[in-house]
Amino acid sequence: MDKKSLLLRLLLPLTIVFTVSIGLHHQFNFDGFFLNLATELIGIIITVAYVEWIIRKHEQTKWGATKQKIKERFIVFLNGLISGIRSNLGYQSDIYDERILDKGDPSLIHDELIRVAQQVLEPTVLHKLETLGPEEWKSMYRHMNLMHQVAKDLLVLFGSKLGPSLYEELLDLEEAIRNSMTMYVTFPEFAGVSDDELPETRTPPQELKRSIYKLTAEGIRTVLKQACRVDEALEF
Repeated sequence: MDKKSLLLRLLLPLTIVFTVSIGLHHQFNFDGFFLNLATELIGIIITVAYVEWIIRKHEQTKWGATKQKIKERFIVFLNGLISGIRSNLGYQSDIYDERILDKGDPSLIHDELIRVAQQVLEPTVLHKLETLGPEEWKSMYRHMNLMHQVAKDLLVLFGSKLGPSLYEELLDLEEAIRNSMTMYVTFPEFAGVSDDELPETRTPPQELKRSIYKLTAEGIRTVLKQACRVDEALEF
């Protein structure tokens, strides 16, 4: 349960009792008993809200610089993940807007990588996979394997400092990276091989190859989409 839900569950009953007490005071005076009760309750509500505000401000002050450093580590990770996919798909760095790169602003460069992931890489993953040879497929696998380890390390190092939303998104990204190359690991002899050199299989080898490519493309697209979701959740 997050802090907002906990605070709501604490304050909502007090607010309801306060409202009922005011209503009862207007109907039954009882020497001001219900008015006194309402006054006590509003004091409790104000105290709880004030204490929660003080604690929140203290946490922000205490962890502000640390959380910014954690965020920067996440941005470096996302940049490396996207750049590696871009490079292994055969795209050169000229797909980035040079005007943004020339400014040298890390924040703008990161936003540009996110744009490229969404608008350039996602729609063309399958087409680009079909142009890769065996060595390029191996390189993509090595990159994903490395990024999977980095994602796990981030969860171990900073998991306790992340909000529930960001933690969940990072878990989903770690899982997506791990699953993205499953078909390649299972059938590496089909990746990057021309149709006339495919091994004999019960299933027509061309059909099996298409399935491997299609499922791998879907997996990489999922990684890219989830990376963008992690980026959106970084405001913690």
